Amino acid sequence: MVDIKVIENEKDKVRVEVDDLTLVSLLNENLWQGKVDYAAWKRGHPLLEKPTLLVGAKDAKKSIVEAAEQVSEDAKALKKKFISAMKD
Repeated sequence: MVDIKVIENEKDKVRVEVDDLTLVSLLNENLWQGKVDYAAWKRGHPLLEKPTLLVGAKDAKKSIVEAAEQVSEDAKALKKKFISAMKD
């Protein structure tokens, strides 16, 4: 399971620490598909720091939740494609 730690939690700005670099990248990509002022992630030293995601938007919390839902939907669609491809 992925660990998520909220570092900063305001209406228009949220910063979270996520222990999965792939998930941070996917969330960031999906955030840019929505209505955000900015979305960026930072990776410090891989042995000392976890990646952080910073989001600024009119409703940053809602934007992150919507991005996470889109990642989940994309993963389900990918699963269906793999299952279909494996039947051949």
